[in-house]
Amino acid sequence: MEPGEMVLYESHSVLHGRPFPMNGRFFANLFVHFEPLGAFRRENHDEFTNDIVYHEDSLISTEEDLPPYVIPDSPWDEQWREQNPDGWYLLNNDMGLSARKGDLRTMDNLYIQDPESIHEVDDNGWGPLHEATRGGQLDVVKYLHEREVDLNLKTGHGRGNTALRLAKQYHGEDSDVYKFLEGVGAES
Repeated sequence: MEPGEMVLYESHSVLHGRPFPMNGRFFANLFVHFEPLGAFRRENHDEFTNDIVYHEDSLISTEEDLPPYVIPDSPWDEQWREQNPDGWYLLNNDMGLSARKGDLRTMDNLYIQDPESIHEVDDNGWGPLHEATRGGQLDVVKYLHEREVDLNLKTGHGRGNTALRLAKQYHGEDSDVYKFLEGVGAES
């Protein structure tokens, strides 16, 4: 390496590199570790489908409230549980929050683990569709529509607003979310 150059390189599962141009005679390496989310997917799959492959150890791990890369009763099991007393983030994640943020990857993994999670509502009767609509997350609204979420479900346990009414209230009739919901037959 020469001064002013940057290098990033990837090993099996870790991105290594020198993220800042070399300046002088000293350098430091950066190691970034990524936590896998959800199941292992086949190479040629459509995005956000159930076309997945669970490895046997991953299935056992998720049943034990562990991430798929920690094998139950292994030396890492106890250490991981001590460092993560609330369990694995993905298994304890909130579908509504993911919908509001537009986090389709987390939503898809939660859906794969529990297909009913897209139909659940919170204490105020808000479901993922309501949260996605309020947040203007068109891709999430389409994702939920493709999975046959009730577009006319009202907030407030049946006494509040439909997704179409929320889209109008938060984004107006000219918004993409409103136009999509109206186009697929959602009611006010």
